[in-house]
Amino acid sequence: MKLWEGGCVAQTIIILPCYLVYAWIAGWFCKKHMDITPSKEFLFVGGNFLIWLVMDTAGIFISYIVRAFISHVFLIGTVVLLFQAVWEKKILVGAVFMTAFVLIDNFCSSFVSCLTLILRHTVGEIPEPFIDGWEGILCTYVTLLAVTLFLVVLSRRLTSFFYGKTQKWCIIMSVPFLALMVLMDLVNWGAAHGILVRSGGNMGVYYDQIVSHVGICVISLLSMSVAGFCLFGLDRFYLEQRKSSQYYFQIEAYKMLEEQYRKSERLRHDMKNHIIALSGLVKSRDWLGMETYLADMGAGGGVGIGEDTTGNKVIDVVLYQKRERAEENNIRWECDVQIPEACGINEFDLCVLFGNLIDNALEECVKYRGSGDGFIQIQGGKIKKCFLLVVKNRAETKDMHYPMPGKTFFAKKDDTENHGIGLMNVMEIVSKYNGEWEIETGEGVFTVSILLPLKDTV
Repeated sequence: MKLWEGGCVAQTIIILPCYLVYAWIAGWFCKKHMDITPSKEFLFVGGNFLIWLVMDTAGIFISYIVRAFISHVFLIGTVVLLFQAVWEKKILVGAVFMTAFVLIDNFCSSFVSCLTLILRHTVGEIPEPFIDGWEGILCTYVTLLAVTLFLVVLSRRLTSFFYGKTQKWCIIMSVPFLALMVLMDLVNWGAAHGILVRSGGNMGVYYDQIVSHVGICVISLLSMSVAGFCLFGLDRFYLEQRKSSQYYFQIEAYKMLEEQYRKSERLRHDMKNHIIALSGLVKSRDWLGMETYLADMGAGGGVGIGEDTTGNKVIDVVLYQKRERAEENNIRWECDVQIPEACGINEFDLCVLFGNLIDNALEECVKYRGSGDGFIQIQGGKIKKCFLLVVKNRAETKDMHYPMPGKTFFAKKDDTENHGIGLMNVMEIVSKYNGEWEIETGEGVFTVSILLPLKDTV
C-alpha cells in the first residue's frame, strides 16, 4: 500500500479510511497478545492515524526512507508506552506486526499493480500504461483488504510465539524482523529511484514497471519465507527443546519419588522390629534414645507421613511434598483425591498431571503468603467411567489470558519461563488419553478441570 506518494488533497482525503483501518488493525493485532486500557487504545489508534497522515502530507518534502523510519519508530514506541507487558515482548509484538504488514503490503500492492498494468496493456491496448488516480486508489483499497485478512489469520496462529518465552528470546527474535522491515523499506526506496529491481530503461516504461513489481513480489516472498521460519520454525524448535528439558526433570523427579517410595516400603516392612525396639526403649525410659531412634526411622523412610491418601502411593508422595511447600508459605490446603485402582493412566503421566497443575497453583498462591489469602483445593475421583480432577487456587485472574478449549494452552501474558510449557505438558497428557479440559476464571479464583476416560472406555 504505497500511501506516501504526496498526492493531491482529494486523493489524500479518499485515502484517509485506509490510514484509519491501518491504525485500527495495528491496535487490534497488539491487543490480541497484550493488555491495554480503552483510553490508551484510543490514544494508540489516534496517534498512529495522525502520524501516517502527517507523513503523507509531508511526502513532497521528506524522503520515503525518513518517513518510513519515523512511522515505524512511532508505532513501536507507542506499543512500548501504552500496552501492558514486559518491554522486550512489546518490541517483539510491534516488530512482528510492522514486518508482517510491510511484507504482505509490498507483495499485494505490487501483485495488484502488476495485474492492473497487464490488463491495461493487453485489454485496454495502452502501450505504456500507468497506475494513477482512481485506479491507484482502487489498488490501495484491494491491498488494504488483503493485508487486513492476512493479519487477522496470522494473529490467530501466533499464540505460542508470544507466550511462555524469556525476555532474552524476545529481544533476539526482534532482530530478524526489524532487519526484514528495513530491507523492504530499502527495496521500496530503490524501486522508486530506478535501482535494484528495474530493467534500467532498456525495455521501455511498461516493462520497467512490470520488472519492478515482479522483483518486489519475489523479494517479498523470500522475505516472508524467512519471517515464516522465524515465526513457526524457530518457535517450534524452542518449544520442543523446553518440553524435552521439562520431561527430563520430570523423569528425574519421578525416579526420586520411586526411591522415596522404596524407602517407605522398607520402613513398613521392618515396622514389627521397630515396634519391638521402641517398646524396649519405653520400658527402660530411655527417652533420648527413643527420640534418636524415631529420627532415624524418619530419615530411613525418606518422607514423612502425609495426610493425603489417594490410592496411589507415588501420587501420595507428590501430594505430601506439595502440601509441605504450601504450609511453608502459609497457603491453605484442601485435598480430596481418590484414584481408581487399575485406572489405565500411567503413573508417570499422573505425576506430570498433578505436579504441573499444583506447581502452577503454588506459584500463583505464593504471592498471597503474607496475607494468608492463598488457597489450593484439589478434588479428584471417579465420575461414571471417567476420572475427574479439579484444581482451584487463588489467582489474580484479570491478568490472565487463556484461549478457548481446543487451542494451544498458555499461561499469563507476562509469564516467561516454565509456566506455559508445564501446562502444555498437561494438555498433551489430556490429549493422549482422549480427555477434555476446561478453565474457569472469576472472582479471584482460577479453576482447571481435567476429565480422562478410564481404562475400560479408552
